[in-house]
Amino acid sequence: MSTQILTTILAFSGFILLSTIVQYARSQSFGQTELVYEWRFIEIDWPSEEEKTNASTNGSFVPENNLFSGVKIYKMKCT
Repeated sequence: MSTQILTTILAFSGFILLSTIVQYARSQSFGQTELVYEWRFIEIDWPSEEEKTNASTNGSFVPENNLFSGVKIYKMKCT
């Protein structure tokens, strides 16, 4: 590999490492969290019932593996 590619890879890796350390440090300063809202599944608006059935049948859509499954803290909702 060229020196420029290696330098770019090292700089990016350093940025990711630094970001991870900063995020970890910030997450430690708020103490205990309180569960405010909890959802088990998120319903997707499918173009058709057939597409929804096909996605569930062939395993390309698993409700438990949705994008939001890692969200742990949610701001208070304004009502």
